[in-house]
Amino acid sequence: MSTRRKQAAEWLVRLENPNVSAGELLQWEAWMNQSAAHRRSFAEVARLSRRMNDYRDGLKDLPVISRRECDEHAGGGAAEARSWSWPSPVLGRAWNRLQEQPAWARRTAALACASTVLISVAFLIGFGLRGPGDTASMQSYRTATAEHRSIVMPDGSAISMGGKSSLTVHLSSEQRLVMLESGEALFRVAEDERRPFVVVAGAGSITALGTLFNVRRDGDRAVVTVTEGRVEVNRGTQTARGGSPHGPPPLTATITAGAQAIVSYKELSVVELRDTAAVIEWQQGRSQYRAEALKYVVAGVNRYSAKEIIITDTEVENMLFTGSVFQDQTDDWLAALEAVFPVEVTMAGDNKVLIRKRLGEQDPG
Repeated sequence: MSTRRKQAAEWLVRLENPNVSAGELLQWEAWMNQSAAHRRSFAEVARLSRRMNDYRDGLKDLPVISRRECDEHAGGGAAEARSWSWPSPVLGRAWNRLQEQPAWARRTAALACASTVLISVAFLIGFGLRGPGDTASMQSYRTATAEHRSIVMPDGSAISMGGKSSLTVHLSSEQRLVMLESGEALFRVAEDERRPFVVVAGAGSITALGTLFNVRRDGDRAVVTVTEGRVEVNRGTQTARGGSPHGPPPLTATITAGAQAIVSYKELSVVELRDTAAVIEWQQGRSQYRAEALKYVVAGVNRYSAKEIIITDTEVENMLFTGSVFQDQTDDWLAALEAVFPVEVTMAGDNKVLIRKRLGEQDPG
């Protein structure tokens, strides 16, 4: 089994822990972002877990197999394993199904059985044997382009999601954890002193201290705006390939109503805003930006545009934009952009729009 698959399996088990921390989620995301190979390995192990999921209910009633039995049959050949009298037809069918998997998957399962590594089969067996007192739950939500969605959580907290956004809610008796994978969301948090409410977005984690706040994610960068109450924003440390942290150390800032924090692996800055209510007007169809690089503005516009907008020039990406974008008037905004900035906007086929520096423009000197 490759090192990547072993790491992917270990991450899968750690993420299933109902008390997984925001820091662990940040580390997992950094590992996933290191390479496409990491993401593929994680997807492969997750697919194996889903295949074994059919047998989860049957596993709950099984007696626990001793380590000696597990070692004997994990170390023996496939024929020997198939000849063993399994304590349940369900487990027998699960084993036969496992034999149909690729060799790496069988080796992974055997290693898990022997407790050498924690992989997806062990993860599912643990899930199946979970006691009735464990109320941990995980639910994912996603919106389509230009779609808004409202979610009411069991604790009474509410989440409003913007277009083309995705997040995962992880609830346990110890904490309320939300992973904002992409897009934008507004959080209204119900008070619960026993369970902190934490949002992880890119390089930052945001702990609510009884509040209403908005989070917009652009890659590893998150923009956090507080409308009511206060939040604690933490900047994570990016993980290097060897597993060791690199870059500047973590930072923490507490921001109150009327303030906005920008957090990435390189920075954690806080500014005061005149009108934080304008930031959440995306719910009414208007997105507001203040001195934002065009690459971030375009990322936001793309979540509501029927056409994909692509900036082809690094200099254009870093031009600063202040103003409003109406979500249903993308074409008008593009025309205004061309009139105000030294850029050209052109169509590339039916569904793509290219923005590049206008030919003949001189660099500012």
